[in-house]
This record gives sequence, C-alpha cells and structure tokens, in this order.
Amino acid sequence: MSIGEFTQLKIIRQNDNGFILYWDVTQNLLLPWEEKVGEISIGDEVVVFITEDEQKIPMASMRLRDFLNGNPTQLMSNQQVELLVVGESPLGFECIIDQKYLGILYHNEVFQALSYGSKLTGFVKKVRDDGKVDLMSQLQGTRGTPRLSQKILDRLETADGFLALNDKSDPGDIHDAFGVSKKKFKIALGALYKKRLITIAGDGIRLLDSK
Repeated sequence: MSIGEFTQLKIIRQNDNGFILYWDVTQNLLLPWEEKVGEISIGDEVVVFITEDEQKIPMASMRLRDFLNGNPTQLMSNQQVELLVVGESPLGFECIIDQKYLGILYHNEVFQALSYGSKLTGFVKKVRDDGKVDLMSQLQGTRGTPRLSQKILDRLETADGFLALNDKSDPGDIHDAFGVSKKKFKIALGALYKKRLITIAGDGIRLLDSK
C-alpha cells in the first residue's frame, strides 16, 4: 500500500482534522473531513486513494473518482484484470480495475460472496462507446477451460488422484474448491473426460491411471 494506490484501510480514531486510518506499523494516515464520503465511524474499513497534501504529506481520500482514469481504451475484451469492489447498485458491483479505471460487475456474473472492499481477479467483458466497462468474473463459453482443466489435474495429482467432486456436485462446493461456476466446472470435466485423462463416478473424479 503506497502513494498512488487504491486500498481499504481501517479507521482507528479521529481528531480535529479528520479520521485517522491504520496504514502500516510505522505510520498512520489522515483522511481529512473534506475528503470523506458518506457516513463513516471509528472501526469502519473504507476504500481510499492514498495521495499527498500540499506539503507532500501522505493522506487519504474517499473521493475515488477524482483519481481514476476515465479513458479505458487500453482494455480489451477477455483481458484479465484485478478488481477492487467500491460499491453496489441494483445492477451489480462497482469495481476499480487495475488501479486505474471504473467498471461494473453485474450480479449475474458473480459466483462468489462479494462486498465493499473485496478483491478478486476478473475479466473485461466489453468497453462501451461511452467509456464504461462491463466486467465478468469468469471467461465466457469455453474460454479459460484449458486453464481450469489443468488446475483440476494439478489438484488431482496432489490428492492421490481423487477428488470428491463431479458434475452433480453442489455449486457451492465447486466454487469453494475452484472459484468457478458449476457450468464452467462441467465444461472442464467434459474436456478432461474426452481426452481420457479422468473418470467420472458417483463419488467424484479420478485420474485415469489412478487406482
């Protein structure tokens, strides 16, 4: 967490100038009254941008949009990005993309529990003509399947060739294990099965050469 970054910090106290945030073991950070947004209190964790005041002293600001790049032309569809959740609307979660841009991750693209301050890896779905960015938490269709398939194989190798998951497993169990939807998991299993790398049984999946 350094100057020029968006991050989530905890409010530990307040003084006449604003709220004091825990930054690291050697230094705390001032969030001036004029830089706060909404109602906050001691003990809350808030997403801020770490910047400097006129005297070049580090400070925090909750006015996140003032520090974002509004022209995400360098982003491409299906590009992997790092996301920081900074808000929620009826449509989905507002996220800061790669510490630069703002985008939205629609509710129907979310397969895990998210909240204000959550961090996750996502993908660019589309950059609109108006500069807004649509996001997704997983690649669409079969994109990304080879990566997931290899992840499943690696997990099988470290688990003596057996995992108690299959195409009938609970979606929550699948997400806990691999961080993907059941649909994506089934596609990856199908690809491994067609390559005769695994067998699929009622109790789970096995490497084909495992007993």
